[in-house]
Amino acid sequence: MIEHFQLDNGIHVVCEEIPESQKVGVQIRIGYGSAHESIDENGLTFLMQESANGGTATRTRKQISEETESRGASLSTETKRTCTEFSISCLDRYIDDLFAVLADVTLNPKFDAVEIEKTKARIEQWIDAKNQNPDARAGSQLFEAVFSGQAAGAETMGSKDLVASFTPEQVAEKHKALLSSPEDICISFAGDIKVEKAKELAERYFKDLKPAQEVKHTLNLEFVGQDMRDEQDNEQLNLLFAMKAPPVSDDKRYAAMLLKQLLSGGMSSPLFTEVRDKRGLVYSVHSSYYPVGDAALFFIGAGTGKGNAGELLDTVFMIFDDFIKKGFEQDDIDRAVESLKRGLDAMDEGIYGKAVSNASQILRHGRTVSTPEIYQKLKNVTSEDIQQVLAEMLQSGEYAFSGVGPHDTMLSEDDIRVNMEAIGSGFKASQNKALAKTQDKAQADEIKPFTSEFGKAPQITELPNGLKVMTSERPGTLSCGAWVGAGAIHETPELNGATHMNEHMMFKGTPSYPAGTIDKTIESEMGGHLNAYTSKDQTAYYFYNLLPEHLEKVIDICGEMVFQANIDEEEFDGKTITNPDGTKVKMKGERDVVIEEIGMYNDDVGSRAMYLVSEATYPDQPQGRPILGTEASLRAMTSQMLRDYRDQFYVPNNVVFSAAGPIKHADFVKCIEDKFSALPQVDFPAYEEPVYKGGTVFREMKDAKLCNFVLTTPSVPATHEASAAYTMLAMILGTGESSRLSQKIVDELGLTADIGGYNMQYRQCGDFHIAADVKAENVKPVLETIYAELNRACADITDEELQKVKIMAEVGTINKYEKNQSACDSMGRKYMKTGKLQSLEETLAEINAVTVDDVKDALKSILEFAPTVTAIVPEGTDHSLLPSNEEVLVMRDRHRFQGGRLGASQSAQPNKPAGPS
Repeated sequence: MIEHFQLDNGIHVVCEEIPESQKVGVQIRIGYGSAHESIDENGLTFLMQESANGGTATRTRKQISEETESRGASLSTETKRTCTEFSISCLDRYIDDLFAVLADVTLNPKFDAVEIEKTKARIEQWIDAKNQNPDARAGSQLFEAVFSGQAAGAETMGSKDLVASFTPEQVAEKHKALLSSPEDICISFAGDIKVEKAKELAERYFKDLKPAQEVKHTLNLEFVGQDMRDEQDNEQLNLLFAMKAPPVSDDKRYAAMLLKQLLSGGMSSPLFTEVRDKRGLVYSVHSSYYPVGDAALFFIGAGTGKGNAGELLDTVFMIFDDFIKKGFEQDDIDRAVESLKRGLDAMDEGIYGKAVSNASQILRHGRTVSTPEIYQKLKNVTSEDIQQVLAEMLQSGEYAFSGVGPHDTMLSEDDIRVNMEAIGSGFKASQNKALAKTQDKAQADEIKPFTSEFGKAPQITELPNGLKVMTSERPGTLSCGAWVGAGAIHETPELNGATHMNEHMMFKGTPSYPAGTIDKTIESEMGGHLNAYTSKDQTAYYFYNLLPEHLEKVIDICGEMVFQANIDEEEFDGKTITNPDGTKVKMKGERDVVIEEIGMYNDDVGSRAMYLVSEATYPDQPQGRPILGTEASLRAMTSQMLRDYRDQFYVPNNVVFSAAGPIKHADFVKCIEDKFSALPQVDFPAYEEPVYKGGTVFREMKDAKLCNFVLTTPSVPATHEASAAYTMLAMILGTGESSRLSQKIVDELGLTADIGGYNMQYRQCGDFHIAADVKAENVKPVLETIYAELNRACADITDEELQKVKIMAEVGTINKYEKNQSACDSMGRKYMKTGKLQSLEETLAEINAVTVDDVKDALKSILEFAPTVTAIVPEGTDHSLLPSNEEVLVMRDRHRFQGGRLGASQSAQPNKPAGPS
């Protein structure tokens, strides 16, 4: 049930009751964002919003973080171009306490001058961190190109110089402006909360907010459009091409939404098949319909290698031309409509997403818009409606372009406009044809209300050949797939990248489903989606947003992919085609697509930092090699090598089929038995046990603006009884603003903007990471402080701290099982790591069994190891600012804990098995 009402001062309140969901999501959305600023105050709204977290009249920053995180929640604030958001998601039992904190931060920030200066320093580092990523830079540059000369075109965080210049008085005045129009505020609740409770909370804290002389926040955005090319010697050109699209106030938006779906709604879409599958120009390509206030953009985004830009854009224009001339078959439109609806149904499985969606709709439309209503409006769209919208976007020749990287072969501005105008002019609308008007009332069936199935334990059955089948019976859409115990750790040096390469090749055809038909069957015929991923120790193939009646055919497809994929040489290496003039041309194959993917990650500083961690921690071992392989290893690989590798590891006793959704376990088991029980069990090769090595490795990269620092030590495998203790330790040290390292290193000392602790678990080992992006001069102080805090924690970790992170872990675990897609993946992934299928209750019991002594034992074990310290650093960094291995060990031992197993005289034991004794 959804109810929408207004307080006497005009504030909108909306509540969607979702009984038994155990959680409540709340968003306070204010229709005032960075686009409402003047040019000379760019970044002030973001500074204000971030400074609001620094304390109120009654709570300090530390108290805010402790009050929220001790209840398993995190308070989130964000400035966008058209709105500012204050949000929280929590267990239903804490909603009274946490809404009080959320309201306090929203309404009563203190804006202390010292806290504002700390916030400015953090924003400066966030700006540097964002500028390390060429894809992110291209995104920021696109808005500058679209809205040139307007605040909407500027970076939301602002520039370093402007942010540094703002005074506390300006910040406070901006907060007054934010709250000056209560009618532009929506408080949205969703989850296990009654409408009466939501209304009472909203009135208690917000009824006294008064409007400022009938102020109304308005935006009049103008699509300007510029061509902005940032020439960089990267491996890829990150490009975005945008056109002016129908705004959300225009019913033509539904045609634009369908155009996006028809163009790039999945792996069988024309954009994907033409640009990636047939030509191998990209790893990733997409289109999007993107509203911005009273404006909207339709854009194409991709990353492509050197020399590919011209062919990429030519291919996009070829697809546009084909759409304009031929239109769309009604069956294709119907399938796109069903796919969009299925995606909306899947979104309704989440709690916090409902609160966000309802708040957005209230401020945009003055009411919530149901999925059945959207569905009906989409169903009324015709082929000509879609062609007309595309033609109108093209005919004007107005566009915005953003590119960061090598622009070889990129079309000129004149060529782009000529192409647009020529294609757009090819459409002739029918006389008196207008976009079909839709009914206000939805005609589709109403969505069934969500009910929690968390209390129902998942089930597992093992077939005689070792194949495992698991299910979680739940309402909503169907998700299912196969999880295979094959990953990078199973590869030889010659086969580095083979698991990931096979992941790609298994979509390229099987005995019953030729190349190109798998994607089309799932996406076009069923309206679902499919994807896959490869990790260090497993590979997953998953299918989602499906209906129960699709199960048998999907499992047939999935099973053939896993056990019988063709792995055809031409699909792998590229086909040779004959042109009309008789000349032969060698096309690119799937190997070239993966090489494009490697180039994409090689341009990303964060990805390179994690590659370096693996390489330094496990040198010359499968655990340390890149999951994607290298261009050299892939060039040397053959399709026969891939097939041989498949036959070794993709066997029944190394595969788990998992499903979550409205199906019965017995039905799923019978489906698997009928199809795969005759396959023989096969002994597959054991993986090489990883051997940890400590040390220091620093590597320069031209795009790096900060030192992307990671400290790593061994923890324990996911199968180890102490694995939960290491996870709790990572959270105590580095999850949330109230964590020990954040309080000391970020808040007190200001050495970095963010620091995190992570326990990475694999079936064969575990890695404990502490990571931060820091200035070079702060690397040693950060490392010194980390070790001082780790040693101090050995003595004084409290039960209160442990209980706080247990609640956080409870919320995180519930989140994993909230949506069917993530529940299906969580079951499959965890089983492949641990050999266990756990219910939610069993997982929570494992977390709750951890004691303070368990956590201290885990920490003491970590401190016995010589750590691996790595960083990707900016070019020209003074390496004397970076610690040597000897200096790291001195820092570790400087404040050694004397009350337990450790003593200052103990030496490092880098190859000792990880784990508390």
